[in-house]
Amino acid sequence: MKTKLASIMLIILAIVLGRCTSSPQPLHDCPPESLVLDETVFPLDSRAGELLVPLPDGGGASAGRTIYLGRRGIANHDVYPYKRPEGADQEFRRQKDRIRSSTIDEQWSVPEGFMYSSPIAEQYYVACGVDGGIPMCIMIAQYDNYFVFFNAHMYPDEMTFEDMERVLRAIDERMASCLNRDLQE
Repeated sequence: MKTKLASIMLIILAIVLGRCTSSPQPLHDCPPESLVLDETVFPLDSRAGELLVPLPDGGGASAGRTIYLGRRGIANHDVYPYKRPEGADQEFRRQKDRIRSSTIDEQWSVPEGFMYSSPIAEQYYVACGVDGGIPMCIMIAQYDNYFVFFNAHMYPDEMTFEDMERVLRAIDERMASCLNRDLQE
């Protein structure tokens, strides 16, 4: 009887331990606020808005900030961690479909001559267009279990494509540090 009871207890213990070790844990657990850019990588007259943690639409774990670019332009950088890469993948696909199907003044497209593409993201999409008379670019990316969103008003006197490329590289640098990846292209 003691042997049977001990065997049952071992089975129950194995089941409980199996559930504990197999529950999905984030691949990387960097605080999202540590991944959000400040004004230092933007053009000189830029000012950082308040760091929002969590974002109003982002659930418990998210962070973002608005950067004010000169007199009229703005940029936004948001980071959404998920427990598993599949969550970030689903959000990337949903946002990409939303961008492609949006009704704006001009169809979204990759700007001619824009060459930067992330060497470390699982999925990466950059597109520019005109919305409400405002020239704008958007970048969305999946980095393992993180979904990252960036957009900027592209007034030539406040944010150029060269500025945007510098910002996108800075986003990659932050993500590479979190993910322990090498940024060599």
